[in-house]
Amino acid sequence: VDGSMLSAVAATKNVNVTVGSVSATANWTVVAPAAGKLSRVTFAGKETLAASDTNYYDFGLVNKGQGGIGTTVMVDRTVAANSTKATGGTGLTAYAPRVLTLVTPVSTELDVAKGDVLLFTVTKTGAPANETECSALFEFTFTN
Repeated sequence: VDGSMLSAVAATKNVNVTVGSVSATANWTVVAPAAGKLSRVTFAGKETLAASDTNYYDFGLVNKGQGGIGTTVMVDRTVAANSTKATGGTGLTAYAPRVLTLVTPVSTELDVAKGDVLLFTVTKTGAPANETECSALFEFTFTN
């Protein structure tokens, strides 16, 4: 049985990462549960954070592969939509999921092999309030 034989719901695998508190730039790893494509990344936390071009967070995700040397960007932290900047981004609302913008694949940027390690980064710029009780949900559509 492979993902092509299943409905979209059945072919989706989720990995939830409890991030805890973010008070400075922080990184977490996620292991791809199956071969396929990253289809969605969602972040949520306890604190409401207004958008600001001075004090903000941005979010990024890089596929490091299985040897730790990969550099494929999956969520581009330099894209304003993946930030809490006032210009192009949006603030965070307490306990409200924030769907991050995936890169638009030119080729295989969103592909994963089972066991690939993805590095999720939340970068703090300036002095935004700490974000607590954070988690991130990674959704994969598997192919085999």
